[in-house]
Amino acid sequence: MPNAKVRLRSDAAREFAAAIEWYEADNAETAVSFLRAFDRSIERIADFPASGTMTGEPGVRQVLVPGFPYHIVYREQGSGDIVVVAVAHTARERGYWRARL
Repeated sequence: MPNAKVRLRSDAAREFAAAIEWYEADNAETAVSFLRAFDRSIERIADFPASGTMTGEPGVRQVLVPGFPYHIVYREQGSGDIVVVAVAHTARERGYWRARL
């Protein structure tokens, strides 16, 4: 299903904003690079929802943001739209986002 609509849950949006803020405080260019890599990953998810790696939860997949230690955890809705459940740093406890499902 090409070009599915992708939306971030509010908690995933907060995680994304926190990552941007952290990178921005360290180096503005790195923040821009993260934003671009994140956007490309979202576009990939929208164009190819089944391309992500299965997480072990039914219907929940993840993709790594290239060049950064973050996974975008998402699931496809019955409508074909996609919901981002988490923007998870790879150092965080695995599966912490399961309570959001």
